[in-house]
Amino acid sequence: LEIRSSAPVGAILSHYDFGIATGDSFTSTLSTTWLLGEGNKGPGISDFVTFYNPGDTSIKVTLTA
Repeated sequence: LEIRSSAPVGAILSHYDFGIATGDSFTSTLSTTWLLGEGNKGPGISDFVTFYNPGDTSIKVTLTA
């Protein structure tokens, strides 16, 4: 998963399946480009990307799978 943003953001990939959730906490590092591990899709599986915008202005974020 590739993430590109118009200003620096934080980003994480979280995963939930079989009643168990995994995810990382946000890093203090901000970037306009993030490369995250693969996401999964299927019954009972929920993968999602969360973004953190540290500023008070809107940011355009593009996610490419």
